[in-house]
Amino acid sequence: MLRTAFSRPLVGLRTFFTHSTHSKRPSLNITEPLNYVGGRQTAPRDALASFQVQDPATGDVICTCPGSGQVDIDKAVEVARQAFVGWSETPGVERARILTSAAKKLRERIEIVSEMESRDCGKPIWEARVDIEAAADSFTYMAGHAATTSGVGQHVRLPGGSFAMVCREPIGVCAAIGVWNFPLLTVPGRRVQRSPAADTMVYKTVAAHSAHRVIVAEIFEDAGCEGRLQRRAGAGDTETCFAVIKMSRRCPSQAVLLLASSGRAIVHKYTIRIEKVCSNATRVYVQSSIMEQFVTKLIRETEGLKIGDPLEEDTRIGATISQKQLDKVVAFVGRAIEEGAKVETGGKRFVPTDPHLENGFYFSPTIMTNCRDTMQIVNEEIFGAVVTILPFETEEEVVTRANNTRLGLAGGVFTRDVQRAHRVANRLQAGGICINNYNIYPPEVPFGGHKMSGIGRENGYAVIDHYTQLKTIYVEMNNVESPFTG
Repeated sequence: MLRTAFSRPLVGLRTFFTHSTHSKRPSLNITEPLNYVGGRQTAPRDALASFQVQDPATGDVICTCPGSGQVDIDKAVEVARQAFVGWSETPGVERARILTSAAKKLRERIEIVSEMESRDCGKPIWEARVDIEAAADSFTYMAGHAATTSGVGQHVRLPGGSFAMVCREPIGVCAAIGVWNFPLLTVPGRRVQRSPAADTMVYKTVAAHSAHRVIVAEIFEDAGCEGRLQRRAGAGDTETCFAVIKMSRRCPSQAVLLLASSGRAIVHKYTIRIEKVCSNATRVYVQSSIMEQFVTKLIRETEGLKIGDPLEEDTRIGATISQKQLDKVVAFVGRAIEEGAKVETGGKRFVPTDPHLENGFYFSPTIMTNCRDTMQIVNEEIFGAVVTILPFETEEEVVTRANNTRLGLAGGVFTRDVQRAHRVANRLQAGGICINNYNIYPPEVPFGGHKMSGIGRENGYAVIDHYTQLKTIYVEMNNVESPFTG
């Protein structure tokens, strides 16, 4: 069973990779239930319609999972409530020890966990390793806060020697919704960020993924944390956000949401590292004087990227998560072409020469020009290997255009002019701005969006504010004369 994946000795998960005719890519067959409640894997008791989980690289079915109904959800919440009693009273130093141990165990298993991650969502194996290492970094960083957050607050002196204490307390049971582009990174991220606050969590994975939920649960159990809805946290598109907020109105709860973004990168004359832009931002504004040079170099770099088996070390573009998402990306590009956009390279489904991969969900990395700010492909989150290039003339013009969107998760400025870089970064309306780089979000700094791209923050100490609540205790040190007694 999958439980043996993190038992000693470290074998287990390898038994799920069974022999196939393609020796470099063994098939994956999971038969154990993937709900994890109360420290063990359990099958749904209120099973809904089943769904298939596919390997994006091959299209093969990894497993068939029954959906969980209301009975299962209620059971998970009840277990989390029971666990909260003990977990919230666990000393911060002990919770820090568990997080530090979990980080160590995750790093020890980085190869097998990265392979599972790559198989789960189609990303290249090297990128999966980066994500798993980042998850371990998050464990380590939050362990430091766990030891110092408990009870921290203010001591306020008041007249006559009286005083007040402002204490920080855990909220309770948190519900979290995962994402498919960073599945394992967001599971521990959301779990770990509640640990310094001493909250417990019920996590809903994305249907497209299979085993990562059990992997994380087993790591924490092995580290000494037993498998154990006041606040909701999640990530996804803006429509999902509205649904979560609407449900949150039924009870007095709070929400932390990381939502859609159409990332903006502004490339000025004398820019550096322009080849890094295409794989990150979907909307790139380039100064007109270097537009032709920029596009030519970007095409050359993009066409040199290897597309193929995510488990091969030299693959740079892996598979899209599902056929449904692949169709969505194709539709985005097709609609843009109808609106007048030009495909400079890519723009269609890619079929690898390896026959074992021909049913996988691959898309050629795409560069599009002749785009307008009003196009859907420019304004909405694509979640595919597509970048749109738009020219601009002046700084004032490009800042105005870049801010003319309902989204605001991320942006970037590429220039050798340091004064301009800071000036533009300060004016861009987004939760995170990178200068001369992109997608750099270490665990020490907050991550979250402006506008319709989210509520609240993850990472950094700011996350503690979102998963704790304040209590004020007033202490009277003097005799009190009541106006109602003689």
